Amino acid sequence: MKLARLPREIGQLAALQHLDLRNNNLTVDTLPLEVFNLVELRKLYLAGNQLAVLPEQVRALRQLQELDISNNRITKLPECVGDLRQLQRLIISGNKINNLPGSIGNLQQLAIFDIKTNEVSDLPPELGKLTALTKFDMSHNMVTELPWEMGQLANLNTLDVTHNPVTTRVRVNLFVLNLYAHVVAHHSTKGSCGCMCARAWCS
Repeated sequence: MKLARLPREIGQLAALQHLDLRNNNLTVDTLPLEVFNLVELRKLYLAGNQLAVLPEQVRALRQLQELDISNNRITKLPECVGDLRQLQRLIISGNKINNLPGSIGNLQQLAIFDIKTNEVSDLPPELGKLTALTKFDMSHNMVTELPWEMGQLANLNTLDVTHNPVTTRVRVNLFVLNLYAHVVAHHSTKGSCGCMCARAWCS
């Protein structure tokens, strides 16, 4: 049975660190804002609900390390997501998001970023500041160009750009060479992900 509403009293669970609300029928009207009073939360899973927006009050969860809002109806990722500076894993796949805020560059601890199956057409140059990023899945979007700044992602070992209308072939190839130079420095084993990513991007 799926939850359609959550009681406001949940906000009284002051010591709660892990809240899993996946695969329910919660909307922005039935998810009480008191959830965002749980300032000790490390993990918040809201995937598979009916959320049309991510409430601005999420900025209060400064200790959050994992946030999963995948498979909802969200069309915009708010600027305040950049206030969640402890985030290590951010999953926003399966929504209707068409762009990413520049504040995403504030997430210096982010290691896994999954934006697949959205409507993103432009990637902000601030992505290049995510120096802890090891996995970035941007497949099944509408991206036509890749920012040069992404070549600074020296720790990136898994990158998926499949099913995007990337048309500027020369720019992609030059970007790959820049990224590949960084990846090889950290992953020198033959057949490592750095090499596989380079081949995939040039195809």
